[in-house]
Amino acid sequence: MRIILKGHKHIYEIENTVRSFGIKISDILYDGAVKKSEDDSFCYSRLVKNSKRNLLLIAIKIRGSIKIIKTSLCRDAEKKEIEFSFCEAIFNILTELTGISPAWGLLTGVRPVKLMLAVCDEVGGFEGAEKVLKTKYKVSAKKIDLLSRVSRFAEGVSKRVEPMSYSLYISIPFCPSRCNYCSFISKEVKRDIGLLETYIERLIDEVRLSLKIAEDIGLGLFSVYIGGGTPTVLSENLLDRLMEELSLFIPSDLAEFTVEAGRPDTLTREKLKILSRYTVNRIAINPQTMSDEVLKNIGRNHTANDFVEAFTAAREMGFSNI
Repeated sequence: MRIILKGHKHIYEIENTVRSFGIKISDILYDGAVKKSEDDSFCYSRLVKNSKRNLLLIAIKIRGSIKIIKTSLCRDAEKKEIEFSFCEAIFNILTELTGISPAWGLLTGVRPVKLMLAVCDEVGGFEGAEKVLKTKYKVSAKKIDLLSRVSRFAEGVSKRVEPMSYSLYISIPFCPSRCNYCSFISKEVKRDIGLLETYIERLIDEVRLSLKIAEDIGLGLFSVYIGGGTPTVLSENLLDRLMEELSLFIPSDLAEFTVEAGRPDTLTREKLKILSRYTVNRIAINPQTMSDEVLKNIGRNHTANDFVEAFTAAREMGFSNI
């Protein structure tokens, strides 16, 4: 599907909304540009501002069917409100034309608990927040129940965090390949392998500087999360280099030290030994799906059995929090 935008640049959430229906995006065109393509499906969105209103037009063609929605917002509507109106219209059209209703509704980010807790604060509790997720964000009952349970647990954990403490996120934005549905900023390691060593060296410098700044203002490090991308895409030598450097200035008594293994095809026993040696006490291994057919279609170069083997190896090597 081609995404065509005119009069605005709300591409990020629009692209994610389209992807949530399993639709592959072939091109993104701005300001109504026309480009020849064999792909005749499109998602067209236009924003026109006049003296009184923001006028929105959304037109989608898919599987030979076309549907158009027109709506408007007040002249001083905020950017987020305009963005949400575009996504809501796109979601409603695609649900009607495809017969698909994504279980997470209009939630496209990776931190739904953060949204849930924010809505709880706005409406005064979980019961009201659950209604908002159902009616406004169109989240399924099953996912609302899951989100509510996780959010209640997270709320309890957050109360244990000291006011002058902080958590550190360290990004390794490289993957063995890019999944078809992925909206993250990441590089394919085969194509950009020359960047890895330089990136790690600069990353170490930045972490060292960040920790110094935090120390100077009296903050204490509570937890560390190394994510990506896929951190374990690093070679064993480079992973060991990173972890050794981090161990010099990160305390060993953290409440939690997590490394996102992510793709099981990047995880070896030697890498697990390295993580264990540097007191990592939590890892994430992501199967994404246990269907080999789906894994192949979304561009992940591993099988469900690869995940089982990686998980088993991690358990055998003493990782109890996976």
